[in-house]
This record gives sequence, C-alpha cells and structure tokens, in this order.
Amino acid sequence: MRLLVISGLMIGTAFAVEAQAGYRALMTELDSYQPPPVVASQMEPQGVATTTAAIDLSDEAFQAQRAELRKEEERWRNSMDHPDQGSVFLVPEHSMVTRLQTAVEDNDAAGKALADGFTLETLETLVLLRSPAVRARESQFKGVLAGYSQAEHLDTILRRYAALTKSVMTGVGGMTNPDPVTLKFPFPGVLALKGEIVGQEARVAREELEIARRDAVTAARTAYAELLYLRDAQEITRSQLRLIANQQQALSTRYQSGDTGFDSVLKVGIELEQIKEELTSLIEEHGNVEMVIRAVLSLPERIKIGSPASRDKGSRPVGLEALYSLALERRQEIKAKQAMVGKTERMVEMAETMIYPGFTPNRSLIEADAISSVGNTTVMEESEAGPVSSEPGVGAVLPKTPWYAADDAYLRQAREQIQVLTKDVEAERAATLLGVRETWYRMDKAWRQEALYRERITTLAQAGFDTTSQAYAAGRVSFSEFIESANAWLSARLGLARAKADILRSQAELDAAVGVSLVDSAKKD
Repeated sequence: MRLLVISGLMIGTAFAVEAQAGYRALMTELDSYQPPPVVASQMEPQGVATTTAAIDLSDEAFQAQRAELRKEEERWRNSMDHPDQGSVFLVPEHSMVTRLQTAVEDNDAAGKALADGFTLETLETLVLLRSPAVRARESQFKGVLAGYSQAEHLDTILRRYAALTKSVMTGVGGMTNPDPVTLKFPFPGVLALKGEIVGQEARVAREELEIARRDAVTAARTAYAELLYLRDAQEITRSQLRLIANQQQALSTRYQSGDTGFDSVLKVGIELEQIKEELTSLIEEHGNVEMVIRAVLSLPERIKIGSPASRDKGSRPVGLEALYSLALERRQEIKAKQAMVGKTERMVEMAETMIYPGFTPNRSLIEADAISSVGNTTVMEESEAGPVSSEPGVGAVLPKTPWYAADDAYLRQAREQIQVLTKDVEAERAATLLGVRETWYRMDKAWRQEALYRERITTLAQAGFDTTSQAYAAGRVSFSEFIESANAWLSARLGLARAKADILRSQAELDAAVGVSLVDSAKKD
C-alpha cells in the first residue's frame, strides 16, 4: 500500500513538471508570436496601407480604369473654364469677362458697368458671372463631379479590405466551389460602369447649368428690349404731352377771346390728363424692368440701372427647317432627359451585374452556386422586360438568365422607368418643335409689324398730322379732328417702338427655344 502511494506521488510530480514545461512553451510561443505582415500592416496605418495598396491595386485594368475616370472628371472641369461653343448656350467674349471680373462680387462695380449707355453684351456677361441661379447650378455641377472620386475610392477600399480578409482566413464553410469571389470584385468593368453613371449624372447637371444660363440670359435680353421700348415710349409720350400742353394754352387764350367753345377746353384737358397717366404708367413699368435686372444680377435696390445703348435689330431668322434641326440637337431639356435615360439604363445594368459576385467580407467561402447556375426564364421574359443577360465584359461567369431574387421588382420598375423617360424625351422633342414654331412666328410677325409701321403707318400718320395741324391753325378743322390726328401720330410712333422691341424680345425667346444663341453663333461663324 505504501509502495502504491509513493508511486502515485512520483507519477503526479512527473506530470506536473511536464505540464509546467508545456505551459512555459505556450507562453514563450505566445510572447514570440508575430502576426502575418498584412495584419501588421493594418495595425500600422501609414506604411502598411501603402504596402496593401501596392498589392491590391496592381491590376492593370483596374488602374487603367481609374486613370480613365480621372481623365473624364478633368474633362468636365475644363468644360467650365473653357466651354465649347457647340455645347453651350452662349460664350461671352473673353475680354469682356476679364473686364467685368471685379463686378462678380462688387455690387458698385456692377452698377458702374450698367451706367448709361451699357450694352447688351455687358449685361449678358454680368448675368453669366453674377446670377445666383447660374452660380447655384455651377456648384451643383461641381458636386456631381465629386462622384467620380467617390466611385473610385469605394472600390479601392473594398479591394484593400478583401485582401486583408483573404490573408487572415476568416472564412468558414465548405470549399466545394473554390471560386474566390474576392478576386472577382470589384472588377474593372464595374468601376467603368460606375464612371458611366457618374458621367450621365454630370451630363444632366451640365445641361441644367446651361438651362439656368439660358433662362438668365433670356430674362436679361427681354428686360433689355423692354428698357429700350420704355425709354423710347417715354420720350414719345413726353413730346405728345408738350404738344397737347401747348394747345391747352392756346385754347385757353382763344376761349377767353371767344374764338372757341368750352367743349374744346374740356377735351384738351381730358387728353392732357390721359397722357400724363400714360406717362406715369410707363415710368413705373420702367422701374419694374429695372428690378428684373437687379433680381437676375442679385443687385441691391440702391444700384441704379442706366439707359441701355440702342441696338440694331439684326437680321431676320433663318428658315424653320434649319431651326428645327438645330433645336433637336441643342435644346438642353432634350439632352438632359436623354442623359437620364442613359443613367437609368446603366443603373439597371449595374443591378444586373451586382447579383454575382457581390462583395463578401470573407466570413463564408461557400459560393453562390445556386444563383450562378440557376436561370429563371419564366420569371423574366425578355419580350416583357427586355434583355435578361448581363454584358460579358463586366464580370466573369455571369449567368445568362440570372435570378435577381429580391432585386427583380426593382429591375422591373427601373425598366419601366426607362420607358417613361424615353417617352418623355419624345414629348420634349415635340414640345421643342412647337416652341420653335411659335417663337419663330412671333419674331416673323414682329419683323412684319416693324416694316409696316416704319414704311407706311408712321409715314401716313405724320403726313396726316402735318396736314391737320395746318388746317387747324387756319381754322378749317375742329379741335377734335386735330386731337384725333395727333393721337394717330402718337400711336404710330409707339407702335414702331413696340415692334422694334418685339424683334429683340422674340429673338431672345427664339434663341431660348432652340437652345443656342443664334446671334452669338452667327457672329462667331
């Protein structure tokens, strides 16, 4: 019995010594453990991030696509500073832009540029430089361009993360289908597709910027034409007021001498008050138009708007067929809607592409074999929902008849949205043609009206007024006939001024309907 106890104690002591030795070895191993280089690189941000990037981003196709995105972004940014005449509504003269740079933020400098005798070109350039609506769209456009770097950075981060999780072997699950999805995502085709989506968004934002520039310039041109009309109308009305006032004094003298009746004195008084009221309305309307210019330029009320310089009426518009063709090519609304169609088409393609392979944090290495091999042609008929196969260039081993699962409803909705946008483009093209026809009609009418007043009506009215004035002075006609003749002469002169202004106004509206400044284009051709 004693022998057994002693033997047990010796064996226990031996096991204890061996266990202690194993524990020391374990502690030594733990103390000397060094994680893999990739893990260490993630714990030391600076050096390892560079090393990881060097490993992850070594794909030449991916790098080439990144460079392509940067080039595209740079091209869009350059279009802001150096716009192409064939893609924008109006390109101001470079010398004018340089001269008015101080007026971009300085209200007093802008007011100085709009002193008496300012030109339409000065006003247009100020609008492009100062208009809040234009500047807001410029900021929006720059914000959209940031999408290029966002798409690139996201893929870069995902590639680095995929490299990390691959190294530390966090995945579980069977390896029956050892097709490493982490090596497929993000493939260069997806990055290119993202770049195309951002490119379509940039096209939409660029056209919206041009719409803002076009509308602001059109508002300024319309206001300029109205200022010219109101200036001439006030001058004509004041001359008529002086004429009637002189007649009132003459009639008062003749009434006192008994050479005329009291009814003539009443008529001239009524006529005088009506002309004064008309002149007051013209002055107030002039103030409204000045306020329109201040609003477009974001100027305070204290800034005075001078009298604009007279402007030649230019030349008659070209034929309608040429305008139709140009409008369908340059109208900003059409181009923006076409870009929306392109964006939605690429979003659908992206959704189809992303079904497989998707990004994985490498927690499971079981491949989505069911998704990659099972088709469902009964759920998504090509005749109803369009093509169901993905482009082969965007990823490897994509299924020809994929199963979109929960995304199927989204894809169907997106395809319907494409049809809606396509119809919108068609409707916009029709509306553009209608707008061109209507504005061309107004401009053609203004030209005919101007010729009618200039060549016939004003000549006849002036001749009639001169004859009636002489007859009235000789006492052969009544005062009523004199007033009627004077009013006809006034209406003829106002009609001619209105027709001249309508030519400029309708030209601005026609340019907006076509989507390009025709006068500016003709001047540069």
